[in-house]
Amino acid sequence: MKLKLVVASMSVLGLIGSQAFAATQTSTAAKQKHHRKVVHQQAAAPVYKGERIYKGEEVAPVINDWYNRIAIDGGVNFDAKWGNRRMGYEGENNQRLSVNDVHLNVTATVNDWVKAFAALSYDNASQVLTGASIAANPLSVTNQPKPGKYDNIKDTIGGVNIEQGYIKIANLTQMPLYLTVGKQFVDFGKYNLHPITQPLTQVVSETLRNAATVGFNTMAMGPVGVFGSAYVFDSPYKQQMPAVIVSGGTVPGTPIAATSTTPAVTGSSQGHGKPIYGLRLGIGQENDAFAWDLSADYIYNMIGVEGVAYGVGIFNGSNAGGIVGNNGIATGGTYKNRVGGFALNGDLKTGPFDVELRYVTALQTFSPFDLTKNVVATTAIVGASGAKPWAAGVNAGYAFTAWEKGQDVFLGYQRSQNSVNLYLPQSRWVAGYGMDVMKNTNVALELDHDIDYSLSNGGTGTNSNQIGLRVGVRFG
Repeated sequence: MKLKLVVASMSVLGLIGSQAFAATQTSTAAKQKHHRKVVHQQAAAPVYKGERIYKGEEVAPVINDWYNRIAIDGGVNFDAKWGNRRMGYEGENNQRLSVNDVHLNVTATVNDWVKAFAALSYDNASQVLTGASIAANPLSVTNQPKPGKYDNIKDTIGGVNIEQGYIKIANLTQMPLYLTVGKQFVDFGKYNLHPITQPLTQVVSETLRNAATVGFNTMAMGPVGVFGSAYVFDSPYKQQMPAVIVSGGTVPGTPIAATSTTPAVTGSSQGHGKPIYGLRLGIGQENDAFAWDLSADYIYNMIGVEGVAYGVGIFNGSNAGGIVGNNGIATGGTYKNRVGGFALNGDLKTGPFDVELRYVTALQTFSPFDLTKNVVATTAIVGASGAKPWAAGVNAGYAFTAWEKGQDVFLGYQRSQNSVNLYLPQSRWVAGYGMDVMKNTNVALELDHDIDYSLSNGGTGTNSNQIGLRVGVRFG
């Protein structure tokens, strides 16, 4: 069987696939359509999660009785790590040995128009490293280890999480429109759910929320199609109402006093987080021999992104523990000013070759009370420069068959800027190799070479290397 290697967002390899709704979901169709033949196979064919199956692959229903309308599948990823595991970057798993995703997916075809999907997931990938500070503005005290975590979409205490759970109303044979309501990964950026190491662009774009999404997709109606979506969800953090100290008390709605020397946001917060919305628009072509797509994403407030909310909440002290609520919904923090975000996604596949381009950026500058572009002492927050973080990456892969086994290799480069307080390296080289050793069983090896921010910018000024080995199996 020909290998369908992980080449998602620059560093994902040999993950386990899930099945649910991709054929009818705009963003998923754009993500899957060109990703090697596994994306075009039926549900019975092996699908690995690392092969860019972001939200699952739809199971063709047999409408006879209830048990023919429910499909169950899942998988297990086991990771081993060697090398420098003490940097504490966001998105890196620092456990020597770990179960990085045991997942069980249930897809129910309710009728011709309605489907339901639920995904249970468990892992013991790394949380904040021992010795890392999670006090406000932690890198002003020590730059290593950083307080990054492998992922911010799960309950801090671990255990089994309902990673996704949504209802989808769609029938693309009748109408190129769909509606999805429930816990879902919204259409901001493209990424894999459980890579060996998260690409830098995934850290600043991954957004799992209780959301409503409406979209359209004409990819199946002609040689070239268009797709798009719009979504809305509640902000995980509350925006502060600025205040100044005046004679007799405080006056809401005015700027924070220039004499403030703490990164913690001051003032009174609003009662509820403001809704966050976003848009996606793309164009592409689906073909077994040649496929491509290009899409642009917008999000009204980047505080909705899991990794960004985590970094802001620690830096400004409003969520210094980096706490997320039940089932991975970040809550309890505050922020000073809204910052929009933009993402550009490009994919090309021709024969055994494929290339991915990813770019994510803030559209405005964060308040220096929320995030600074360099590490500054607490007493120097006033007058510091706010951050305008961005991340980009390119990844290229080649699939082949040798010794009657499907195999794949890939090489990628990633870069970030103004992201030291999001606990990212400044750049990363990544290379990988994988093999389908037997049916539904994949073994993959990945090498990450990270280059940290300079000492003057709050990093360590050093390089580090990490090797990851993954054994992944799929069932169902």
